[in-house]
Amino acid sequence: IPHKHTPKISEEPIIKKELERIAAGKPMAKLDLTRYTAPAPTGAAANDPNEWRKSVENAQAQLEHSGNRLMNLEVSGKFAQRGWVKQLGDMANMEKGLQNEVARLKKSVDEVSV
Repeated sequence: IPHKHTPKISEEPIIKKELERIAAGKPMAKLDLTRYTAPAPTGAAANDPNEWRKSVENAQAQLEHSGNRLMNLEVSGKFAQRGWVKQLGDMANMEKGLQNEVARLKKSVDEVSV
């Protein structure tokens, strides 16, 4: 059976870059939270109806996203446990199947070696 190359997570470019940052002792970049804000126009833009329209549209989008996040949390609270239990059961079944396959292959190797 030919061996398939299993990529190491440390070979992934984004992981490699993060590991290099940690090794260099550099601090992690701060999260950009500006997308979660809905500022009103200021200065000269405060008198521009188009800028106010953009600001209102942004606030509406923020409200919609917040509603979606809340709904996802509620659904997760209601159904996540069952999903995890099912996934754990599926993984246990996969593990048992793989153990059976290993035992079968070992037996096959032993028969060839004899």
